[in-house]
Amino acid sequence: MDKAPLLAIAPSLGLAAFALLRPRRHLRQIMFAAGMFAFAVESLLVDRLLSYPLTPEGQAFWILALQTATLLTPIPWCLFAFLAGRGADASVPRNWRISFAVGGAGLVVAALAALAWPFFSETVGVLWHRLLLAPA
Repeated sequence: MDKAPLLAIAPSLGLAAFALLRPRRHLRQIMFAAGMFAFAVESLLVDRLLSYPLTPEGQAFWILALQTATLLTPIPWCLFAFLAGRGADASVPRNWRISFAVGGAGLVVAALAALAWPFFSETVGVLWHRLLLAPA
């Protein structure tokens, strides 16, 4: 089952395409398709992580890419979950738009921070170790 992540790509992309086939696309259809595409990207990155890196540096690259994609995946799914319970033409209230914008921006900032300072790097581990175990 070493190719199981690749088997998940086709259904994800198929569902994304199927969601966009209906004319008059609504935001919830677009968000569903974006979320399924994000799942396909995650599956591809998992396959690359499990298949190709022969060196720790290669593994670090794929882990970083997967970590970044995983931080961005909830953005379309949160909006889709909200829109799925509303009418197709219902507008999104202003407070919800602000909430989604702030939450999405927070995830984007976390993903960018993870690119600059990976969570799994040795330097970050040493920093947290010193902060958490420093004498009072």
